[in-house]
Amino acid sequence: MPSLEQALRDALLYVLVPAWAAAGFTDWWCHRRDAMELSAGWPEAALHLLMLFILGPAVLLALLAEMTTGALALLLLACVLHEAVFWWDLRYASRHRVIGPLEQWVHAVQFAAPWIGLVALGLLHRDQVLALFGVPAAGAADWSLRWKRPALPADYLVIAWTGGLVLIALPFLQEFWRCQRARQVKQRHTGLATIR
Repeated sequence: MPSLEQALRDALLYVLVPAWAAAGFTDWWCHRRDAMELSAGWPEAALHLLMLFILGPAVLLALLAEMTTGALALLLLACVLHEAVFWWDLRYASRHRVIGPLEQWVHAVQFAAPWIGLVALGLLHRDQVLALFGVPAAGAADWSLRWKRPALPADYLVIAWTGGLVLIALPFLQEFWRCQRARQVKQRHTGLATIR
């Protein structure tokens, strides 16, 4: 029977990461189904890319680096920044379009997943969390960034990287391109209407 720590690691790798990726893809699908490019448009798509640029490197850090005090502090910063942009995105989107029940549920997963991951990593590396807050019994804080030893299996990393690219990065880049194209068409039509 696996230890509680191993079960938590497995839940992070084989439940949280895939669920988060599936939620991201479903969110993109909701935007496409609802023709977001005709309502909230490119500003919302840009906010989605900003969230991706905040959390993408953080996920890579969590998968590739030892969870030192420095790495956990960077992950905490990424979660806080993502949270701020997430709320900015929701405020903007809710003023420009209807956010249906499925998309709201998906947002709940996207909202919770980074924090669940951070808390789970904090539980697995309690000494580094306690050191971050200066608890003397925890020992000295390790602010270095270094490769995870032992590294995660190469096949897992390839699948996670490919899944992130196919289910999240490429769809949201396509969304931004779709919104930009709709914006250009609208500007052309507005310009023609002004000339007439």
